[in-house]
Amino acid sequence: MSINLLTEKFISQSGNPPQMEAITHSAAIIIKDKKALLVKRPQDDVEGDKWTFVNETLEQGETPEQAVVRGVKEEIGCDFEIIHKLFEHEFKGHKTHVFLGTIQGDIRINPKEVLKAGWAVYEEATSLAYAFGYEQVLNRLRQLQLI
Repeated sequence: MSINLLTEKFISQSGNPPQMEAITHSAAIIIKDKKALLVKRPQDDVEGDKWTFVNETLEQGETPEQAVVRGVKEEIGCDFEIIHKLFEHEFKGHKTHVFLGTIQGDIRINPKEVLKAGWAVYEEATSLAYAFGYEQVLNRLRQLQLI
């Protein structure tokens, strides 16, 4: 199917492309000794082989707080305790609630969710390729003097 046919298939009767429903996420900011915990997405995932903070898409009926706690458990096997919400990050119509918190337990990455995880100071972290505009989150953390 050509691109034109594919595009035409999704044009609404009004002649305008349909509006995409915004997806909401939550991200966990975990900092130790001025180093941020970063995770690399699996290669076969959307924006694969790029770095992010631990994050999760909200499920129906779930609060941002519940999603971030679940995401940390699913991705790195730790319990996440929220300290407070830092800010909201927007990228291409998607909203991410960004929470500062601490983890309990040893990091055990889930290979279905995370390729690798590591701690990085700001100067190291700026050289990485990020998914979903998360370099903006990194820069906000620097502005807030968290890293």
